[in-house]
Amino acid sequence: MGTAMPSRTSQAPAGGTPTLGSPDVSVKSYLQDMNLSFFAAGIPKAQPRVKAYVRGGHAGVYTPDSAEIWKQEVRRQAIANAAESLISGVVRVELDFFLPRPKTHLTKHGTPKAKSPIWHCKKPDLDNLIKAVTDAITDTQKVWLDDSQICQITATKTYALQAVGCSVRISAD
Repeated sequence: MGTAMPSRTSQAPAGGTPTLGSPDVSVKSYLQDMNLSFFAAGIPKAQPRVKAYVRGGHAGVYTPDSAEIWKQEVRRQAIANAAESLISGVVRVELDFFLPRPKTHLTKHGTPKAKSPIWHCKKPDLDNLIKAVTDAITDTQKVWLDDSQICQITATKTYALQAVGCSVRISAD
């Protein structure tokens, strides 16, 4: 914990519901000082769009499972590294995606050429990569209650120098 609870008010409002500064509210429910970091190895895949179809006069929708193997790895790493309790408040997420380099970026010895780019500015789209990771972590029900708790996301998408995958850092206030 290490952080003192901020004092906003010392009494409950008229309705009787405790507020952040009231003595009835535990520090843990508001200030979790929780940090979680892990690396999900594998080629990052974007969250696919929902597809619609008509069969026999009936319409339906489904989500293709093209990202399912990637999301399974993210879930596996999130569960393996999760704290004992769920984050119930504000969540900040940092994601660094490392995608495979085309062979044209490499020398005969397998090292990146001097003029090969660092930033990956092609598909998959960064926002869809983020969605796949945050949805996979939400599916675990081991890290946060819902991805709607995420109030800040910082993300990058670069070509990998070593391992492909995603470095995930989660922090809670």
